[in-house]
Order: sequence, then C-alpha cells, then structure tokens
Amino acid sequence: MNKMKIETKALTEALNRLRPIVSRRTTLPILSCVKIHADRNRLHFTVSDLDQFQVEKIECEGEFAPICVNFSALLNAIGGETTSLHCSKNIMVVSCDFGTTELDTLDAEEFPPPPKVEGLKKIGVSCEDLSNAIKATLWAASTNDNRYILQSVHIVGGAKMLHVESTNGRELAIIDQPLMSGDFETIVSSANAAGVAESLTRKGAELSTNEKHIKVTHEFGSYCAKQVDGKYPNTKQIIPDKQTKIGELDIESMAGIFSRCNFFSYPARTPIAQMTFSTDGVKVEFAGRGSNLDLKSAGKFQKFTARVNAESFYRVLSSVKSPKATISSGAFISGELTDDKFPILIIQSGDLFIYTTQVGGGFQSKPKAV
Repeated sequence: MNKMKIETKALTEALNRLRPIVSRRTTLPILSCVKIHADRNRLHFTVSDLDQFQVEKIECEGEFAPICVNFSALLNAIGGETTSLHCSKNIMVVSCDFGTTELDTLDAEEFPPPPKVEGLKKIGVSCEDLSNAIKATLWAASTNDNRYILQSVHIVGGAKMLHVESTNGRELAIIDQPLMSGDFETIVSSANAAGVAESLTRKGAELSTNEKHIKVTHEFGSYCAKQVDGKYPNTKQIIPDKQTKIGELDIESMAGIFSRCNFFSYPARTPIAQMTFSTDGVKVEFAGRGSNLDLKSAGKFQKFTARVNAESFYRVLSSVKSPKATISSGAFISGELTDDKFPILIIQSGDLFIYTTQVGGGFQSKPKAV
C-alpha cells in the first residue's frame, strides 16, 4: 500500500533543502526527480546530481514503496496544512487543501545508487565553526573553468588548528582557528561546499571523510559529495612576511562607495579605483563612463595610496560581516629569480584574513567623457 499523509510544512522544508542539488537542465530525466520511500516511520527523500547525494527524512505513518517523481512538479503540487501522497501504477496522486494533482512517476531502480563510501573516518571537529569558516571563504573561489583546482575550498584540520581557505588567484580568503580537530585534509568543489556547510549546521551533525568523499550525517538525513582530485597550491608563499598596518576601515561606508564605483564602470575595462589614505580619512577616486567619483570615508590612517579593481574590492568588502576591519599593506616576491614585487592589501576581521592584489600602473582621474 503506497499511501501517506504528512504535514505540508515538514514536507516543504525537506524539499527546499534538497532544491540546490536537483538538476533542471539534464539529459537524464531521473536527475530531475526525487526518490521517495518509507523506512522505520520516516519518509526518505533523496536527490543526486552524481557528484552530490543528499537525503532528508521526516516523520510519517504508513507505508510507501520506493518511487521517483519530478521534483519541481511535486513541490508545486503541495499546499495547505496536510498533504496526502498515494501511488497507483505509474501515477502519484498528490492531494491537499486546494485540490488534487496527478504526477507521472519513474521506476526507483533507475535512480543513481548511493556512492560507495567505504573506509569513512569520523572527524572530531566543531561542525558549527567549520560551517562558518566555509561560508566565510567560499566567495573567493575561482569561477575560471581552466583552473579547476581553484574552484574549491581547501580544508585542513589538526590537533591545534583548523585551516580553511579559498582563492581565485587575485583574492585569497583564509581562516585559521585554534580549534582541536582530527587530522584530515579535503578539497571540496565550490559547487558542493555550500551543501557541506549547510549540512554541518544540522542537529547532531558528524563529519566523515575518506580518500574520495566527504560526508555529513545528522538527525534528519545525510549529505555526501565527491572530493576534488588534485593538490591545492601552497598559498603561504604569497602571504607577505612583513605587513604594515594602515588603519581601521568602516566596512559599510567603504562598501557603499565601491558599489557606486561599479555602477559607473566601463563594461569592457577594468574598473580601477584609487584610495588615498591619510590622517583625515580615505579618499576614493574613480573614473568611468564619463563620470568622475571623488568620495571619502572617515577614519585615521597612515599615509598610503593603493589602486584596486573596484569590482573585486567590492566583493572583498561585501564578504566582511563585521562593522570594522583592519587594513594593512604588504608585498610578495614572484619566483626565486626575480625582484618583481606585487603589492597586496590585507583585510583582517577576527579570524578571517583576505589578501587582495593591487592594480599596477598609473591612475587617470579626469578622462574625456565617453
């Protein structure tokens, strides 16, 4: 007997947690589906995109043999306070307060089998802290398809430190927290990192890894994803040994200034902004689309001038969640046989360090209007 009556709120919450994984554009119709079955008074909902595999469970009464149904169609068919699911042959009948919907189903045998995750090792780590660290650094991951290893978050745990980092080659975001952890190292793709971070926040979350997978189990289901195969670059070599503190930034004020710079930027040109720091504050100059912006943020700084990509620097500022952050300067030397020095700005907010490269060349503050 394939019949089930459940609370719509619980069903909606479970499906919404699965939504990010479901493939809308795929040549395999089964990947647009959710697999449903009942076991031990819990209704299991499973989705996969072949790289990720997620299960959500909700309490239920009744029996339900495994079946697959289009995810979006099911989500749109439910409503009201309670929803009834009933399967007959190749049809699922969804009944709720506002009516009844008939949905075509697929054989559950067609659904991708769960990955073989033998040899999983449980990692003793603060799941909440790890989740926060992933979310704080994920934004800096590369979106360049030619640099696949940088399209990821690098996580290293040990007896004294939890290290989480992500970089796109221009910005580098790092969190080093003095947390006790089991020894492990994993590289999680940026496409999967959000799923890992979200699962780590669930009640009773536990982290496990092996050579190929990372898995999080919790009271309401599980999440499993493939690790990225490869070696993450040694980012320590670009961190300046000597750093000079410039001052303390008001993040909201500076983010507002740089959002205005982006609005006036040329679509085909690098939007360069020049920041002049002094004891009177920081002056930001920007030229673009025939408009010259000359804006100022309050503060007391060491005398310093920096040129940055306005778009990239706005991303940096937007990633800082605290109202204030320390800004410093430094430089790293490229290679062993060159004296070329690349200037870097360092933004520090608590345990989060962001290293962003400056833009070379001069700055033209008054170009001709375009």
